[in-house]
Amino acid sequence: MNYLLIIYCIACFALCYVSIAQRLKLKNVEYAGAGALSLKREELFAVLLAFWAVSFLPPFLLHLILRKVSMARSLSDANANLLVCEISKFMALIFALYIYKYFHIKEIDQPWLAMVKGGIGCFAVALPIFMLVLCLWSALLMALKRYGFNVPLCEDRAVSLFNGLSGFGPKFLFSLTVVFLTPVSEELIFRCVLYRSFKGALGSKFAAIFISIIFAALHFNLRSLFPLYILSFLLIKTYERFGNILAPIAMHAIFNCNSLLLIILFKPQLLSYARVSLAQ
Repeated sequence: MNYLLIIYCIACFALCYVSIAQRLKLKNVEYAGAGALSLKREELFAVLLAFWAVSFLPPFLLHLILRKVSMARSLSDANANLLVCEISKFMALIFALYIYKYFHIKEIDQPWLAMVKGGIGCFAVALPIFMLVLCLWSALLMALKRYGFNVPLCEDRAVSLFNGLSGFGPKFLFSLTVVFLTPVSEELIFRCVLYRSFKGALGSKFAAIFISIIFAALHFNLRSLFPLYILSFLLIKTYERFGNILAPIAMHAIFNCNSLLLIILFKPQLLSYARVSLAQ
């Protein structure tokens, strides 16, 4: 595995170079801005509650059902969990697309390829910041645990599920879900609908803080709480810069892809980054 580590380190140095170049390039780009939406307060909380229900209640119910199905059909626990994950993510995506169409949300018209490149460039800028925050947050949690505080440092559910899968097919299916379905549904709900709606009521700064707190808290993992808060904030900055949801979707997708790459290439127990940063 040493040669893989060398290759990845070289890629990181290249990414740092791209990060510096992209940061200098983005300084000359005017913010397009994400327009505020005029949704009612009850509509906002209904959307948030419904997204939570679609994302978390069906997996819970399906898991109870599949316990019996897995015994009858000799499905492994990992494959049963994968089926639950795929169904819940697909339902979340359908719900997000429905909400996007229902409220007739419009984006600033930008070339899709330029938005994808912009999202990748913002990822290059954001990754060093995220890594620094992650290291400091992990050190803080470990220090609290060392001084006797009861700090639950459980592994991320997505990482546990991926490590439990066997065979190329299930892992490939899970990777497609994490890299494509999850970023689309989460960006449409959190950044496109909720952030722009709260922006109209609270202003961009307080709306970004509030939505980032909700985004991080809904992952139910203390180890990734503050790093995911920072990630959400950076995704909002990307959305504000380009004014099109394709840019943060591309950034989110590349972020998840990088996390999966680390899990595949290296031992997860040695890489806290891969264990906590799968932004699902």
